[in-house]
Amino acid sequence: MSSRPAAENHQQEHQLLAAEAVRQAVERCQIDRVIELLKGGAPSVLDAEGQTPLHLAAAAGHLSLVEALLQAGCDVSVQDFVSI
Repeated sequence: MSSRPAAENHQQEHQLLAAEAVRQAVERCQIDRVIELLKGGAPSVLDAEGQTPLHLAAAAGHLSLVEALLQAGCDVSVQDFVSI
């Protein structure tokens, strides 16, 4: 038997699905979709490494998406959890 209430498990599952949807939209450079998901409450940190949509877009070379994320107010000071 799970120690977490069903509502908490559902919320966590929803956040994981939303994070994956953002990741896929970033990979496809779907600017409107990324912004829509983030404004709809999708998590801004997408994985255990602390990657954000801005990190992923920049790493993929999606300049138009980077610009859109900056205009939408993405925090440029967020650092991932991976040391260089």
